[in-house]
Amino acid sequence: MHVDEKACNTSVAPTKPISEPLTPLVSDGVQRADDEDDSPDVIFFRAVAEIPTQPLNRHFTPQWELNRQIERECAFALFLFLLLATAIVRIINQPVITVTLVPVHQAVTITTPITTATRTLSPVTITRTLTAPTTGHGHQDATRATGTLTFYKGSLNPQTIAGSTLFTGSSGIQIVTDEPVTIPAANPPQFGQATVSAHAVHVGSQGNIPSDAVHVALSSDLLVKNLVAFTGGRDARDFQAAAQRDLDSLTAKLQHILSQAIPQAFSVALDESVTPTNCSNSSSANHAPGEEARAVTMNASQTCSAVVYSQADLTQKATIAFNATRPGKHYELANGVRITILSITPFTVRLSGSWAYAITQDDEQFLAQQIQGDTPKEARAHLFKTGFVSRVTMTRTDFLPDFDHIKFLILTGV
Repeated sequence: MHVDEKACNTSVAPTKPISEPLTPLVSDGVQRADDEDDSPDVIFFRAVAEIPTQPLNRHFTPQWELNRQIERECAFALFLFLLLATAIVRIINQPVITVTLVPVHQAVTITTPITTATRTLSPVTITRTLTAPTTGHGHQDATRATGTLTFYKGSLNPQTIAGSTLFTGSSGIQIVTDEPVTIPAANPPQFGQATVSAHAVHVGSQGNIPSDAVHVALSSDLLVKNLVAFTGGRDARDFQAAAQRDLDSLTAKLQHILSQAIPQAFSVALDESVTPTNCSNSSSANHAPGEEARAVTMNASQTCSAVVYSQADLTQKATIAFNATRPGKHYELANGVRITILSITPFTVRLSGSWAYAITQDDEQFLAQQIQGDTPKEARAHLFKTGFVSRVTMTRTDFLPDFDHIKFLILTGV
């Protein structure tokens, strides 16, 4: 609607009524005297002159009042125009509110036999190896070095040396016998000879003396020496060792790797799938639990037979079987059917899936009309009351707009 303000502001000049006297006609006597003509014009003017006249009305609307009336009409028209324009702008610029809906889902799991053609493959064996750092800890107590002492007797009389007799080696390491020993008499040209076990007095690696470190003449006819080195002396220490959890972890990882790899070890056609059967496993590690080691290596193998079948045929028949669980005509399958083979003979599977309520465009339009003008709380309550909505989120707002400005986002795969 357009109002021309210029037209509204134009002044209208007043027009005063003007009354002019009729031109007097010549009296009949004069006319007849001068001219005896009885023409039609003369007769007309003579008749008009005889009509009685009245003065004109001198009352009229002033110019200023006319101007005010025009201004009021223009202002009212302008008000109507602005009111209509504001309403149109508000409708056009009304924000769009997005309402996100998650339809009701019904999870279903069934176990059912499937009739499908199969064939059996010969066993195959695959091997895998893994190495990992050890996480165990070991402790070694200090130990004494041990060895033997040999006595030589040069006289013709035997001699006994008591047990726990102390001898000192050339490096100052003390050695003590473990038990008594009797050295027989010499039998020239042979010396009498006897050997007895002995150990270092102090624990630790320092007791590992070399051969001939003890070489002591006890008398002019008695000599003692160590013919071989003492060994086994160790210092106390902590060390890194293999733990049972290291072996268990490697075993579990290898079993998973083997299970993933074994199906690819069989030769099958492109349209076939394979399921390993009758599998056996073996494994061995290069360190036992508690053994000192920075790393442990595990070798494992798996031997399996297999059954081959058509995946397309299985999927088709499994889908048909699962479709029988549809809770209603308004529900659709969400994210497909998951198939788990439970046994080969008979061929039995577990089917898992989810049915979601299918919200149509007609449903969206109906819902938009129902919640327009509501607060978010009222809108959620109304949407949940439908029974086919499980979750609702919406754009932040105080009140929802008209239904044309409400848009729905439907999430069925969550």
